[in-house]
Amino acid sequence: ILNAIDYSVWDPKIDNLIYKKYSVNNLEDKYVNKKMLQSDFGLLVDKNKFLLGMVSRLAEQKGIDIISNSLEELAKNYQLVILGVGDEKYHQILKKLAKKFKKSFSLNLRFDETLAHRIYAGCDAFLLPSRFEPCGLSQMISYKYATVPIVHHTGGLVDTVEDYEDKGGGFVFKEYSSFDFLLAVERAYKVFKRKEEWLNLLKKITKYNFSWDVSAKQYIKLYNSL
Repeated sequence: ILNAIDYSVWDPKIDNLIYKKYSVNNLEDKYVNKKMLQSDFGLLVDKNKFLLGMVSRLAEQKGIDIISNSLEELAKNYQLVILGVGDEKYHQILKKLAKKFKKSFSLNLRFDETLAHRIYAGCDAFLLPSRFEPCGLSQMISYKYATVPIVHHTGGLVDTVEDYEDKGGGFVFKEYSSFDFLLAVERAYKVFKRKEEWLNLLKKITKYNFSWDVSAKQYIKLYNSL
């Protein structure tokens, strides 16, 4: 039985922390969130830039080593916003890179709930390169916000994110390496450039249901069978 998320907190239709509320019926308003996020973080404001987000503890369990090793490549080709705190070693590495790539990489070494909501709402894709992940909720939240998860094939991420090429709603890399991770990002970007195909993917993932209603019913069924 999977973990679940509270849709009274995580739903762009009713979320008061994001720049502009939106739903699957008016995904244009998602791009209002994207532009505002780009603008607030000093990134180049451009709807066609592929904007990646990460809200995480900055630790190796969460794949921050892969992010650090891939960051030059990510910042040259895409845009990236990271929110979180963690291992001081990675703080230093990321700070240097943030200075170098001001227009394409925004680093926020803190936890900030409002900003977390805005990253889910404003980004095109969400990064979950975890080395291991018991279940994870970020991929479920990102689906709800029409933000496509790019994940490592591990733990609970295996149960909740199927690869786009297998008719799933995300992009999955199997080998825990920067090379494989960057290939997954590139595959996502290729679909992002095909606007109609990308829009269809967003419409599909917002229909996924990871609410407690579903998990609670499974628990009740399990208890009744004991």
